[in-house]
Amino acid sequence: MKKIIFIILACMSLSSAVSQENTKTLTIVGESKKKIEIGSYNLTVSLKEIVTDGYQQHEPKSLSQVKQIYTDKLKAIGVDFNNFHKNFAYQFYSSYSETNDVAYFYFNSTSQEEIKKIIDIKMNGLNIVQVEIIAKEKTNEQLADLTHIAIEDAKIKASKIANNLHKKLGDIIKVENTSTREQYIDMYKPEQDQKHYATVTFTIE
Repeated sequence: MKKIIFIILACMSLSSAVSQENTKTLTIVGESKKKIEIGSYNLTVSLKEIVTDGYQQHEPKSLSQVKQIYTDKLKAIGVDFNNFHKNFAYQFYSSYSETNDVAYFYFNSTSQEEIKKIIDIKMNGLNIVQVEIIAKEKTNEQLADLTHIAIEDAKIKASKIANNLHKKLGDIIKVENTSTREQYIDMYKPEQDQKHYATVTFTIE
């Protein structure tokens, strides 16, 4: 009896595999446009002690003195240096190449105007290391809406292709979308819309 049941199950499994192989499908990549919004700005600066040499006439200053001068300049534009934080990762990365006493700090702001005012500060011992623009994350609802539009785009493309093949477009059997909530800014084209993709598989008859 067990042997008969095993044979029946094996036949059912084989029949299912053959059926899947005989199913004709069409896979299309659909797309939609997404607007990327700026979420915040990360500014990294370095403060370095000032030493004199034979070419520059700078008054020597310790790192603590340079830090105090920078603190005062920030206060003059309405920024509190206490909102700057030590960038230990950059400190470790760059310390081997530094000969003078130096410290790295990062500052985060959602205000472009505030970041611009900080960047405009000029003084000896200060260096703007990096300004990073961070994109605002998409919500699950926004991603779902973008995917829906991409699926509809794929349907239009698939319908035309199926028609050219003299086939009838069937149901959607698979949708693949690898997008995450995290977005990125194209530094060369920050205002340009980006694409959101969805890979859609249809049956065709």
